[in-house]
Amino acid sequence: MVQNEAGTSRVLYTFTEQRDGRTVDMVPGDQYRGIPRARFGWGIQYRGLENVTVSRSRLRDAVSEIYLHDPNRSTHTMEDRVQTLAVALAEGARFQAIPAQIAQAIRGRTSWTVHNHADEIRSWDQRSGVVLRAREGDSTGNGQVWQERREYRWNGNQVLFTALDLARRLYLIKPPPKR
Repeated sequence: MVQNEAGTSRVLYTFTEQRDGRTVDMVPGDQYRGIPRARFGWGIQYRGLENVTVSRSRLRDAVSEIYLHDPNRSTHTMEDRVQTLAVALAEGARFQAIPAQIAQAIRGRTSWTVHNHADEIRSWDQRSGVVLRAREGDSTGNGQVWQERREYRWNGNQVLFTALDLARRLYLIKPPPKR
């Protein structure tokens, strides 16, 4: 939700999804009642992910553009900016190697472009599913199901990984929460 400085104008920008043949907001209508909504005119899938660059100026410009955007105009002009924010926030929280790059970008020391990390970002669900299925088949981590090699694209390279290899790499990317 975006609110102007004076607090007199608020807009809730939403993505949409198809449900029962209808296009509906991903934020249910009973949440944030009375606040005008503007739907993003594009889907939730990244486009051109490899070329997304995160830098201090791009993040600043993204926030500014969303804040100043006229909700009566097309949201398509915001797509690149929203995608930059999504990569910085969502992927920065999901992965372990990426936040350091984003932190450097926010500090203004460098910029970071997704490039080959797009492989991991796009395939996260599939790869973590391989590990979860292996654990269902053998919770010890020692059985044959953990040793079967499959080909994956990882950081721009074709590699052979076992489920155990993937588990180790996914753990390094996103370790489990500390208890």
